[in-house]
Amino acid sequence: MKQSDDLSHWTGILFNCRKHAGLRGDDCLWEELEQTLATRIKPASIAEFNELLLDIIEELGIDLESPDDRQWIDRYPNNGMSAGYIHLDTWRSKNIPLLKKRFALQLAEKR
Repeated sequence: MKQSDDLSHWTGILFNCRKHAGLRGDDCLWEELEQTLATRIKPASIAEFNELLLDIIEELGIDLESPDDRQWIDRYPNNGMSAGYIHLDTWRSKNIPLLKKRFALQLAEKR
């Protein structure tokens, strides 16, 4: 298996599930996060994955520490009432824990 195939394979498994969307921009962030992670080498541990995931989210301009429940993302389509916004609470409480759990399961299956 080529390294590029391995990269897309490890992330494809993580994102091949039902995500939670609170606002229309959440789908855009989900796709952008998957595409960005697919360019990175698979972390060797859960701690490394957690750090990588949070680093990439920050690189993408997402402020998980914001007291707001949503964040406007200029690069996302903005047609419609909630388009262009991501729901921070959905990411903090559902999507990020979901990705962390799926990575941990993936790592455990390889052992």
